[in-house]
Amino acid sequence: MSEEIVNLSTADLADLPIKPADRRIVYGAAPVQFVDFYRPDGAGPWPTLVLVHGGCWRAQYGLDHISFLARTLAERGVAVCSLEYRRLGDEGGGWPGTFLDVGRGTDLLRELAADEPLDLDNVVAMGHSAGGHLVQWLGSRHQISSDSPLYVTDPLPLKGVISLAGVADLAEAIKWGICGETPAEL
Repeated sequence: MSEEIVNLSTADLADLPIKPADRRIVYGAAPVQFVDFYRPDGAGPWPTLVLVHGGCWRAQYGLDHISFLARTLAERGVAVCSLEYRRLGDEGGGWPGTFLDVGRGTDLLRELAADEPLDLDNVVAMGHSAGGHLVQWLGSRHQISSDSPLYVTDPLPLKGVISLAGVADLAEAIKWGICGETPAEL
């Protein structure tokens, strides 16, 4: 199968139509605490991707701009859970709410697997920019100390993490002014 590769500008990306999810699963009381589920064809079990959007951890940037990616991956046989979370500007966003949401949304896959044939032994998390930062954290949260507000007893294990232009070091992000003041606010 050959496909044409197309370079998209930021403006092109913003103009892409929103691809609706097959299902929305709520994991908290805030309006932004949900997972949009994109179901692939076939019987499964499906490899599963937790997709975390970027946007400098700011409330004005949600997951709609990556819906085309979620749908495209689902069309290629991957179950995609596009995770929305509280961000700076949302009540409860920032520390520790943003991290708790990303963890809760990921752990929700265990419940979703009761209804959908997800392969929970083959879960990868992928995020872009601030989402890349958050999936790096997801990949290491099994090592969090029990005295941390982010600690959970049994986080969903991940097979891997893909950080696309992720902010790996908040101190360096602050130093270089990446995303303005938001790394310091986080």
